[in-house]
Amino acid sequence: MRVTCANSKVGILSWYEGELGWRAGQGGSLPMSEDRGFRERMARARRAARRTLNVLGDRVFWRLSRTEIKRLLERYGDCGAEGIYEIFDRYRGMGWYRRVGASQVRSEFTSLFNEVWVRQPRIVMEIGTARGGSLLAWCRLAETLAISIDLPGGIHGGGYAAPRAKLYEEFAHGRKGVKVALLREDSHQEKTKTLVSSLLQGRRIDFLFIDGDHTYTGVKRDFELWKPLVANQGMVAFHDIVDHPQQPSIDIRRFWKELRASFITREFVQDYASGFGIGVVYL
Repeated sequence: MRVTCANSKVGILSWYEGELGWRAGQGGSLPMSEDRGFRERMARARRAARRTLNVLGDRVFWRLSRTEIKRLLERYGDCGAEGIYEIFDRYRGMGWYRRVGASQVRSEFTSLFNEVWVRQPRIVMEIGTARGGSLLAWCRLAETLAISIDLPGGIHGGGYAAPRAKLYEEFAHGRKGVKVALLREDSHQEKTKTLVSSLLQGRRIDFLFIDGDHTYTGVKRDFELWKPLVANQGMVAFHDIVDHPQQPSIDIRRFWKELRASFITREFVQDYASGFGIGVVYL
């Protein structure tokens, strides 16, 4: 989707829509210096300019992005995992609402989606939302309530810009009776559990997806804190259960081994040598 504006605004929006280029004047570009400091300054300048454009154009960007996501949800939102990925591929939002996508390997996430789908969950909760791809999927599966917990500034990519919340609330578009609750909170805190309990009103979570703090202590805390709110015969899934040689701070594998010794589990892993992987615990 492209916004056309008169006069100088065309040049600004053309630059904005580019991912990597820095346009100046009549199609010129700044030199790509090998100087690290220069590159960092340019990166900061790009981020600052993008934030400014996001703010200035928010009213138009939101209207266009909302129309786009609703159109795609109406067409593909109830077409299973393939429909979800069609939305990821086709969606062209603007401003704060630019992209929606999943950080998981497609084959792994598709397998998980199908595993959850057949169980027809009433309530789904995820820890770690970021670009919103997995949340979109859960909003199309949950029959009554989809809950997101995401900590602004959290490690390993946590957090999303506050204006994106209204985009995420649209993910249940067309699904009568399904509510979306977005909590920008720390999943390790008891007060967050209290907030979720008030949303549940005595009900239990049918499926919990943990993809937030990827440290051993963090993921263990998430499981131990939230497991009591998961239904009997419910499911808990973890992302990144395979070792990440390039990111040693990701240490879910260690806790995953402990879980396998105590629960019935299943793994969806495309390639054990490349990291990632999704593990499911059946309660």
